[in-house]
Amino acid sequence: MMKLQKMEPKGRSGMKKIPVQQLADALHLSRVTVWKVLNDRPGVAPDTVQRVREAVERLQSAPDDARELLPDLRPAQSVTLLAARADAAPFWMQIVDQIAADLSRRRIRLNYLPADVLNLSPGELASRIRREGADGVLVINIYERPLISALAAIPLPKVYLDAIPGLGAADLRGDLLLLEGRGSVRALVRDLVQRGCRRIGFIGDIRHAQTNLLRWEGFRDGMKDAGLPVEPGICLTRSIDAGDCREAIAAFLDSMTAVPDGFVCVNDLVAFNTLNLLEERGVRVPGDVVLSGYDHSLEFLLERRGVSTVRVQNAQLGRRMVSQLLYRMENPAADFEEIQVIPRVILRGANQGDG
Repeated sequence: MMKLQKMEPKGRSGMKKIPVQQLADALHLSRVTVWKVLNDRPGVAPDTVQRVREAVERLQSAPDDARELLPDLRPAQSVTLLAARADAAPFWMQIVDQIAADLSRRRIRLNYLPADVLNLSPGELASRIRREGADGVLVINIYERPLISALAAIPLPKVYLDAIPGLGAADLRGDLLLLEGRGSVRALVRDLVQRGCRRIGFIGDIRHAQTNLLRWEGFRDGMKDAGLPVEPGICLTRSIDAGDCREAIAAFLDSMTAVPDGFVCVNDLVAFNTLNLLEERGVRVPGDVVLSGYDHSLEFLLERRGVSTVRVQNAQLGRRMVSQLLYRMENPAADFEEIQVIPRVILRGANQGDG
């Protein structure tokens, strides 16, 4: 077999010089990967090596003016996006829209499976993904253990956004993106304390998702820092059904003999529901109770009530998931990764603004 690393301009060895970047773009590979193949370096999957070598051989035998063949070198690829409740809230749709845009720009076909709408069993889910011939899988907002187990068993590159508490990348058999929550919520608690709050509660299902659990741990850290007790009677941490959130919070508030000085809410949706329910009961926000949330969901207009939050850049999350999946597809033997995204805390107390 000819040694591709010794390609020289036509006229010296009789071989054409192939622009590495042009070849990398056409094959949807990194420049480094193409360089490794051309120079017989290790660390590239065998199927990728074969793709590069076939492309080079094709170009070596093509006429000089046949560079327009390059865009056709990339094989058709497809990615399955498995999501739940993604069409129910702008927060999730922003992520999905960015994923779709990034895949489209790369000419990769997107198969969208709304898991909650289709109501697929674990076996049906696995069969559906295999039948569609997906090259990789993106997973958003899936927290049912049987579905997660079925996905983990599928031998395809996978990237998850969040996971069930206790499950890491090795359990998922794929890469895992997590939003940092412990440090950011600790900072939110510190801010509430500085604003005069001494009795602070927490509202959020900590068994639902790893990110929720991290935020609960951050709450406890912040309370410990301030020398304040965590009072079970003003903390709602039990499992809550997605469609029962408002009713669960209402029952929780009604069970109290006195509302606390503040609540740390697991996300902005919970903060929005809590704010409305408190005001229905004659409690002013932020006059009587100070709230904090997480996500920076602008549709709730929480900034008008001084509700601090944590800014999640949804589009960047979608873009990051795509780039990680493409890396995983190109490097299937690489060790699994857990990637922590650290969003910025936005404090909205008196004289603090949105900085």
